[in-house]
Amino acid sequence: PLRNTRVPLGTTFASFAEITVGTPAMTVGIDGMPIVAFFVDTGLGPDSLRTKRCAIISCGNLETTFTVTNDATDPASQAAISIGKDGLPIISYRANDPGPDESRLGIVHCGHISCDPAKGNDITYVSAGSGEFGYQSSITINTNGFPIISAADDQQLFLIHCSNEICSNSSVTSMLTQNPVDKFSSIAIGIDGWPIIAVNTTNILAPIEVLHCTASDCTAEIDVNVIESGASGVSLGSRVKLSIGLD
Repeated sequence: PLRNTRVPLGTTFASFAEITVGTPAMTVGIDGMPIVAFFVDTGLGPDSLRTKRCAIISCGNLETTFTVTNDATDPASQAAISIGKDGLPIISYRANDPGPDESRLGIVHCGHISCDPAKGNDITYVSAGSGEFGYQSSITINTNGFPIISAADDQQLFLIHCSNEICSNSSVTSMLTQNPVDKFSSIAIGIDGWPIIAVNTTNILAPIEVLHCTASDCTAEIDVNVIESGASGVSLGSRVKLSIGLD
């Protein structure tokens, strides 16, 4: 069916020449320019994780595309991107694992604001849970200045708490939820300085749970709040996103 879409004046469209898969992720660098992380179907095995940095704020011009890694699990899932306290992008994604039918979380700390691999990107891998681990991760920067990542398998939610800027050292905490999780999660830091995580569950009557931590690594008491659908069969969506309001 045809749909009439109104586009506000001043809207800029930036198109990619690549065949992208999954959902792109975007953040804004310390220079004020957006940077996009996305996957490309190479047609030759694992999908390729790439970045594009906008040359102007409106993204009307895009700089050179950089291939960050070619070890993303095929089919690739959504990447997550944030800017570290050093001003450089850091990306989490689901990566291939040498073992059969397994996956792991890949973490790329870029050596340049564009993530040009020639400038020295650091890649770290974290394994936990089942073969579905890392399917839809979310990354932010904790109050200590180090990355903190939520990721799930097909049953359980995990928190990866980095102990340095490039996340070469980290601890993994298994998060207790009231219902089995459904891979998608989103993390932010609350105004109290503690991580807060929203996650989709497999329970259609309670499809979203929000977990509020009382420690930076979420190893202390956790408050779990369930968001109910209100009526049987009413969907609240399957890809939860979380942000902190001005209030």
